[in-house]
Amino acid sequence: MEFIMNYSFEIIIGLLVINLFSFIRLIVLQKKYTNYMTKSTAKNVEGLINEYLEQVESSVNKLKNIDNRVENLEAEILTCVKKVGIVRYNAFENMGSNLCFALALLDEHNDGVVINGIHGRDGCMTYAKPIKDSKSEYNLSVEEVEAIDKAKKF
Repeated sequence: MEFIMNYSFEIIIGLLVINLFSFIRLIVLQKKYTNYMTKSTAKNVEGLINEYLEQVESSVNKLKNIDNRVENLEAEILTCVKKVGIVRYNAFENMGSNLCFALALLDEHNDGVVINGIHGRDGCMTYAKPIKDSKSEYNLSVEEVEAIDKAKKF
């Protein structure tokens, strides 16, 4: 206690110097902060946050659009031709080279068409029969059934 009483003036001056130094440092830091936040060449923090939020929102919207497009494509691809089967054969005894064919084109659900091309001496004929779940409402030849079976294994 005696020490404080003897040097109280010096202690007070020292504390005033420390407070003055702290106050000056506070003013300098405040100026730097204000310059950083309001500089015309640099964006302020609020502006940066708003810009990033807009970018995130835009990205989310783009992602939703991509998801919708993928869903549409997945639904559409089910109806595309995915399975193909072909059988070459001779329709007539005296004809060689397997010039006739039965071609089955099916989608994921085994729906589609079977095309039969028959080559004869008098000309060529082509027939198409719709297929629903591997069956047709029209009579199918042995070769057409074989082409459908090949397509289902594809």
